[in-house]
Amino acid sequence: MVPLPVRLIGVALLFALCFCVVSRLLGDYVWGPGISFALCCALLFLHSWRAVFAVPLMAALYIGSIWVFLSTPKSFGIHYYVSGLVGGVGLVLCAAICYPRLLSPRYLCCGGALGAICALPFEWWSDSTSTAIWQAVVGTYLYAICTAVNRQVMHDGLQESRGKGR
Repeated sequence: MVPLPVRLIGVALLFALCFCVVSRLLGDYVWGPGISFALCCALLFLHSWRAVFAVPLMAALYIGSIWVFLSTPKSFGIHYYVSGLVGGVGLVLCAAICYPRLLSPRYLCCGGALGAICALPFEWWSDSTSTAIWQAVVGTYLYAICTAVNRQVMHDGLQESRGKGR
């Protein structure tokens, strides 16, 4: 089995690479990176029929966070962080469609904080570089929490079935 740090690095690189390829291919379409992010999530860790609902919501959330960015007042310079916060919390909520255990305040707050903190590069670098970093970090966080919750659910399920047979 591949060690966890190696898997997480691979997942981060995959999200960043996916964004870079899609943004080059679909540069004229604002929804392209949102769809590629949602499809990467579905293929990597949203292994449930409920992903049919989560994937379109993730793509719509990408457009929604851009709208939040554009409609937040720029006077205090917080528009990056508000948009990142909305994106981080929203993606955890979308992933919770497949993994309801993610609806805890711990996962939601961490997702929001991570989304807001990862919005820092938007002040200094180009939008494409910053978006690749944001998607890589937040996508890796979603992968980590979804696989951990999935492992926990499988472990609990095995224990319950063993307990019933005794």
